[in-house]
Amino acid sequence: MPYEQFVYEVNCKGENVLVKSLNSDTPVTVRFTNQTSRPVNVWWRNFEGRQVFYGRIEPGASLDQGTFLTHPWQFTDACTEQYYVINNKAVFRPPPELACQTANFNITQPSCCAHTCFSFCHDAPQSVYPVYQKMC
Repeated sequence: MPYEQFVYEVNCKGENVLVKSLNSDTPVTVRFTNQTSRPVNVWWRNFEGRQVFYGRIEPGASLDQGTFLTHPWQFTDACTEQYYVINNKAVFRPPPELACQTANFNITQPSCCAHTCFSFCHDAPQSVYPVYQKMC
């Protein structure tokens, strides 16, 4: 049976919270720019927390993406599946001040844990980690 990867964050109350889209109330457009030397896969987390593939960005290239404020995005190396970050965060959500605007965000390697996928050093939430669940 294949396994699907769900991701949880630890919120400020110390609770595990499933990373998923919450609503589609406030539209935004983001430009994801690949600042790595490798092709990057772009993943959206849907309303159930499942990964949805949205495309690949070659090194130095960009992807303009319509989305919403509460929609989480993740980025992986197209070959190794190593997680990349925006602002050293494993999960990207458009910032509230971006409401109804467009902005560029650079995809990079994590600065504190270059070969670790999900544990990041300094940002809240304190950790992001995968949980594998069996799919029927």
